[in-house]
Amino acid sequence: MEKENSTIETDCILETDYFKVLTTNVDAESASALFTIALKPDCPVYRGHFPENPISPGVCNMRMVKECTQHLLRRKLHTVSVDQCRFLSLITPEKCPKLKIEISVQMVDLLQDSDGEDCIYKVQASVRDDFTTYMEIKFQVQ
Repeated sequence: MEKENSTIETDCILETDYFKVLTTNVDAESASALFTIALKPDCPVYRGHFPENPISPGVCNMRMVKECTQHLLRRKLHTVSVDQCRFLSLITPEKCPKLKIEISVQMVDLLQDSDGEDCIYKVQASVRDDFTTYMEIKFQVQ
C-alpha cells in the first residue's frame, strides 16, 4: 500500500536538507516498509564531506534510516543500541541520487514509564538501489 507522507511529530532533522522521501510503501501486516528517497546534493554536509568529491557520511545514513523508521511507526524515537552496522559501498549524491530504504520492525519489549507504556523496537534495514546494497543495519529504538 503506497501512502502519502503526512506530517507527524518527529525529530527529522536531516529530511529537509539531506534527503527527501519520494514514496513510502507500507506492509502493516509484516511491520515493514520500502521508502524511495532522493539525496539532496546541495546539502551543506557535502561542503565538508568532501567539497570536490561528496560522500554521504555514514552517521547521516544511519540517521536517515532512523528518520524513515519514525515515519513507519508514526512516532518520535531515540536509538537504544546499534547491534550491527555494515557500510558495504560508498553512497554519493551524484552516483546514487535515488535510494531504497527497506525497513522491518519487531516490537521486543513493553516498558512502563512515568508517562505510561513505551515500546522497544528491533529494526533491521538496508539502503540500496537496483544494483548495489550500500548499508545494512540492525538497531533498537524506543
